[in-house]
Amino acid sequence: MTIYAKLTGEYRHDEVLKRGKHWEEIGFQGEDPATDLRACGVLAVCNLLAFVSTQSTTTTTTTTTTAVSVSASAIAVHRLSRCPGQQFPLCALGVTFTSWALRMLENGFFNDHVENDSVNHNHTGLWDLFDSYYIGCWISFYKTWKKGKYSLKDAKDVLANLEKRLVCRTGVGKAIRASHLKIDL
Repeated sequence: MTIYAKLTGEYRHDEVLKRGKHWEEIGFQGEDPATDLRACGVLAVCNLLAFVSTQSTTTTTTTTTTAVSVSASAIAVHRLSRCPGQQFPLCALGVTFTSWALRMLENGFFNDHVENDSVNHNHTGLWDLFDSYYIGCWISFYKTWKKGKYSLKDAKDVLANLEKRLVCRTGVGKAIRASHLKIDL
C-alpha cells in the first residue's frame, strides 16, 4: 500500500486490494503482484520500499487529505516507466535488481564495502549497503534508458549491458556511487 501511495500520490484510507488493475499502474505485469515477486519474495518489496522512501531529495505529493513524502528519483523513474514509447514494468524490473543484489551478496562482493562504506557514506551496515546498491541500479538504469530513448524491445540488451557493469566485484562501488546521484525530473 505504501509503495502504491508513494508512486501514484493516491493515499487510500481503505485497503488496497491484493489483486486488480491498479497494480499495473505502478509496474507489475499483471493484476497479481505475487506473480512478479515470487523470484525474490518480500525482499523485493523491501527494496522497492527503500527506493520510494529513502533518497536525499524527496518530493511531497498531496492528495486531498494526506501529504506523502517520496523519493524524487522514484517519481522520475515512475514517470519514465509510464512514458509512451519508453514504458517499462517498474516493479517487475525492481525484482530483477533485487536478484542482482542477492547474487552480489552470495558472491561476497559486498564484504569489502561493509566496513569502508559504513564510515564514508553513513551506511549503518549491510542492509543499508544492499539498499544503496539497489537504488544505484535504478539510477544507472534510468540514466541509460532515458538517454538512449529505449523502448521495451531494447530491454534485454540494455539490462544485459547494465548487468555486466553492475553485477561484478567492481559493480558494488559503481552502484553505490550512482545511488548518490541526482536525476532530473
